[in-house]
Amino acid sequence: MENNGRLNCVLFDHIMLESSEKAKITNYDDLLSLLDSADIKQEVPYDMFEWIWVHMAINAGVTSTAAREGRIDDPNRLARELMSDSKALTMAVKCIRETLKTVSARGVDLKKYNNEIFPYKIPSGIAGIAMKKLFAGNELTSRIMTLHNDVNDILYGCRCVYDEGKKHDLQMPLFYRNMDKVFESLERR
Repeated sequence: MENNGRLNCVLFDHIMLESSEKAKITNYDDLLSLLDSADIKQEVPYDMFEWIWVHMAINAGVTSTAAREGRIDDPNRLARELMSDSKALTMAVKCIRETLKTVSARGVDLKKYNNEIFPYKIPSGIAGIAMKKLFAGNELTSRIMTLHNDVNDILYGCRCVYDEGKKHDLQMPLFYRNMDKVFESLERR
């Protein structure tokens, strides 16, 4: 929330929805009609919970890289710095590859989410450069990065991924190292 009580957010031209069968709400068709009337496309992933886990893992990889020095007190600044640094974005891609292991460990078939994870499969150096150009040239995409700045929310997602990795004894050295610095910094406060 902004100080003036207004919600500051980005609404893309599409929204993610649970399937009608799984949502089990009586007015699902009315919801679709409303979104259509506002020219908002709907995307229905294979499974909404799995999709959330994929995005939580991606966000955790990005966050841990942005906060790799142990500081997370100004996520907006960290996001801006990360988006302008192709080497850091390359590191973020490597970290995301690690954090996606937690999704697989939950039994999720990542092939069902190729659209979401494709950018993290290409060579990391190329992905880092491409991401830097994307953020520089796409105001909405860069804006969403800076708006995701609730520290408690960010830490919750990172902690879930961290704990899931430890639970399954996953090898995620970049992610663990980054998050250990963040957790140590928070404990010293």
